[in-house]
Amino acid sequence: KDPESTKIFYTPSSKAHIDACLAVRDIWELKVGRDASYVLSNVLYSNPKEVGLLIRTKFGKEWNFICHSMEEATELCLGLATVVRSQRAMRDQDPVRARILDMWLTADSDGSGSLSLKELSVILARMNVSVSQKALTSTFKKFDADNSGTLEFDEFVRFFIAISEREELRGLFRKYAVDENIGIRREAFYRFLRHEQIEEPHNPVELATGPANDLFVQIAGEGNTSISFFQFCLFLTSATRNSALDPDVVGCVADPMDYPLHEYFIDSSHNTYLSGDQLQSESKVDMYSRALLAGCRCVELDCWDGPNGDPIVYHGYTRTTKIRFADIIEAVKKHAFATSPFPVILSLEVHTSYEQSVTMSKVLRSVLGPMLLLPTDAAFATYTPHSLQHRVLIKWKMNPEEPDDDKEGQPADTDTAAQGAASSPLQKQKGCSELSSIVTCGAHKTKDFGATAKPYHIQSFTETKVEEFAKKCPEDFTRQNMRMMSRIYPKGSRINSSNYDPMLSWSLGCQVVALNYQTWDEPMRLNDGFFQRNHRCGYVLKPAYLRQASSHVSPVISKHKILRDVRPGALTLKVTVMLGSQLPKPDNSSKGEVVDPYVVMRVLSPVAGTQRNMTPLKTHVVENNGFSPAWTGPTATATFSFVADLEMTVLAVDVFDKDLNIDDHLCTSFIPIVALRRGYRSVPLRVASTGEVLPFSSIL
Repeated sequence: KDPESTKIFYTPSSKAHIDACLAVRDIWELKVGRDASYVLSNVLYSNPKEVGLLIRTKFGKEWNFICHSMEEATELCLGLATVVRSQRAMRDQDPVRARILDMWLTADSDGSGSLSLKELSVILARMNVSVSQKALTSTFKKFDADNSGTLEFDEFVRFFIAISEREELRGLFRKYAVDENIGIRREAFYRFLRHEQIEEPHNPVELATGPANDLFVQIAGEGNTSISFFQFCLFLTSATRNSALDPDVVGCVADPMDYPLHEYFIDSSHNTYLSGDQLQSESKVDMYSRALLAGCRCVELDCWDGPNGDPIVYHGYTRTTKIRFADIIEAVKKHAFATSPFPVILSLEVHTSYEQSVTMSKVLRSVLGPMLLLPTDAAFATYTPHSLQHRVLIKWKMNPEEPDDDKEGQPADTDTAAQGAASSPLQKQKGCSELSSIVTCGAHKTKDFGATAKPYHIQSFTETKVEEFAKKCPEDFTRQNMRMMSRIYPKGSRINSSNYDPMLSWSLGCQVVALNYQTWDEPMRLNDGFFQRNHRCGYVLKPAYLRQASSHVSPVISKHKILRDVRPGALTLKVTVMLGSQLPKPDNSSKGEVVDPYVVMRVLSPVAGTQRNMTPLKTHVVENNGFSPAWTGPTATATFSFVADLEMTVLAVDVFDKDLNIDDHLCTSFIPIVALRRGYRSVPLRVASTGEVLPFSSIL
């Protein structure tokens, strides 16, 4: 019943079919170990060789297994990984088939290999399609070609094609098609790319073998000579094949990576170990793995004395749980360079005794080995992302007798009021030369705005200190960030782990703008969108005027006295919202009413006082249609004119569900303007509440 190997079943089971299987597409994490989950850590194992295996889905569903041995667990993991990779490859190579198969598997709840009228009704409601029972019955009979009372897969394919064709695109299709039946031939498709998408397929040889030809074959299918209307609709509304994001900006490392480290913005995390709030949430080693795999290049460890001479990490003087320092370093070794080869910075906040500081030094050396950058290494002299590939840098005091830059003597800048109490014992500490000897990102309290600092020096400030700099001495602080690094972290009152807007810090040239990764709020969504560039490698080259004093442009202070970054030259962005495709329900739920969507677009830029026509675009509401809403008319078009640096401006796209009380935030996308492509393009979307990628949802 599952020839495509799209589900995992377990038998025997008294559960219904749908509850005794997992969709391969939903597998999010595999973890081996007796402590892989709460359930597995409380199992009474009958054999010392037995080991636990956890399968977790992106929806939080967990399957817990007990394997006879580590070898069996490893073999099972490898098999599952192979199936997952195969499914993802199919989705990338044939997204049309993947989309239809995804709907089919969701609809076929009993695993019978066919759909009943009730199953079709359920999947349509889940797909946000509103249809009367009478119309549904009529449609069902129309596509039930063999009158079997059920829809087979090929019948469902024809049904899906019918509901996926967008009449709003018919005029554009006819402009390039030979006729309705023949469709768009290869040469006409190249004209479409040139005239509508502002792409320039090159000479005839490249047309026959280059990217334009590859795209035509992907859309039309191997051996076909034209693109049908259905294929044209799916192509335009696909955020995979027709993304608004330029692959030359986000699909590869486009920035040169041989400038000094302080000339880049660096994707950074604050109190990385926490899974929730700052006072009583659980500390998890997994949070480091997740941050690093997401492209984060600077993670934080708050280090304290643990039992039996074993250092621990937790949020001091709070009820947050404690985890071993050594376990975190093992996770860093495993995941640091899985998605990006560029250097990782471990920002240490050290509250340990001399003895346990020495232990930390030994752990870092023994676990990381040659990955650990030392001051004596040749790469330290160049200090660029390129020369430091696959190296881990330690941020702490280079001189053990100096104070920690963001703790001693700055009680207002401590992460929490509770941590401020740690200043006293820390001040009495004489330091640890063994730990300082492996530091390659040196904490430095500058008194001259970095005039005597080195590029590898760094100073930490709270968000409120940055606001103070922006009001009182923006030029001096910006110039400081041309000489050394700054690390910014949330103010202590953010005990719920909310985030501050990183744009102000970026506009002043701050490199390490640390956010609470566990909180998917607007600042974190902005950070995620900003660092899409460079293949999510975690490094973005700063604009020249934020890197070199000679090209620095005097900032403008708005009426609110907050610095707004200025780059000469007016920019105009014209956006028209046309269509939505397969929009989710709130929180991507499978239940609930059909949504009434509308779209809001905003331009987020460091410029404020000199902005013109920056009113957000807000479309009208489309009632009872989340599967294929369409927006037309004056509310769907907006022109944004503004003065800013192209590289520092982001387009925010948000989709809401109109409600009687508070409108639900359905999905979102943050796109760097520098990565935006012209033409008819599909904006990729994420679930607003969780950040989950929605592979088949888009806004055209």
